[in-house]
Amino acid sequence: MFLKLIGSFLIIVATTFMGFYISWIFSEKVKQIRDIQFALNQLESEIIYSSEPLYIAFNKVGNKFNGPLRNLFMDISEELREHRMDTIYDTFIDCYDKTKDKFYFDEEEIEVIKNFIQGIGSSDFEGQKKNFNIAIKKLEDIEKKVDAKRKSNDKLIKYLGFSFGVVIVVMLF
Repeated sequence: MFLKLIGSFLIIVATTFMGFYISWIFSEKVKQIRDIQFALNQLESEIIYSSEPLYIAFNKVGNKFNGPLRNLFMDISEELREHRMDTIYDTFIDCYDKTKDKFYFDEEEIEVIKNFIQGIGSSDFEGQKKNFNIAIKKLEDIEKKVDAKRKSNDKLIKYLGFSFGVVIVVMLF
């Protein structure tokens, strides 16, 4: 009987933890979208106003972050400095593929970033500014959607984790 209680407790704790972890993923996704927006603002300053070469701009911006975004920007900087790829788009794809398991982006966010990357260096000053503004605006819209979804589902996901554990325990006994 005592083992059943311990097992039941462990099941409920594990499923509750899963609910909290899934909820944390939604929060982390919102944070990562905000970070990429800030990074694009910083990158815009470095490229347009400071006229830094791309590899230096990516390096400077990457140093302002921690975690996967830092790794991504530093990898892009290194690849650009070494001229390992033909285009910045290929460089981004290669570097993102190495770190994508650490990001919580969906296809929509990735498409915005890919479209932005394709536009870097392919137009004049005004075109570059528009490219940055479009990408940042789209990411802001996505962030609002994801944050609203997170807020509406946060408690639900946590309660579902706990409830799922209780259901499993009831079914076992």
